[in-house]
Amino acid sequence: MASVSPVPEPGGAGANLVVELRQAASASLAAVGGKALNLGRLAAADFPVTPGFCLTTAAYRKAAQAGLAAFLSKYGHRAVAEIDLGMPRWAEEPDHLLGMISNYLRVEDPEQAPDGRAEPEYTKVPPPVQAPAPQGPGGRRGRSSSVCRATSSRRTRHAPGLAPAA
Repeated sequence: MASVSPVPEPGGAGANLVVELRQAASASLAAVGGKALNLGRLAAADFPVTPGFCLTTAAYRKAAQAGLAAFLSKYGHRAVAEIDLGMPRWAEEPDHLLGMISNYLRVEDPEQAPDGRAEPEYTKVPPPVQAPAPQGPGGRRGRSSSVCRATSSRRTRHAPGLAPAA
């Protein structure tokens, strides 16, 4: 395996994404991280360390940038306060998203993670109630009133974002 250079440019030529632990001993802290560097030093000093490899910080950076780019391509039109037209969209200024991600990474208790807290709440939501439509004289509904009600209901649900995504 090739030697590690100090902090290569992400995606640049010669950027090592995977390094053997023994080679991590000669790498910089910024290139492989503290745990891999210390394991590499222990392995180089002939301490019993299971042979292995580590992903470099360049690999992590590349994966994080790809994930953020995919998220922004799908949801970048959204903003923190969407009702305010003066607010920048996430694609224009992703600082808020990056702050949220760093805060989520600090959560150590899995029950306090956003998905862990939200999941029990999803199971408590009752199914939507389907009320019978009012009927006209003689117990019959006209076609035009049914179409009008269906269109009105659909628009009402879509306006505040209550309808499921298509």
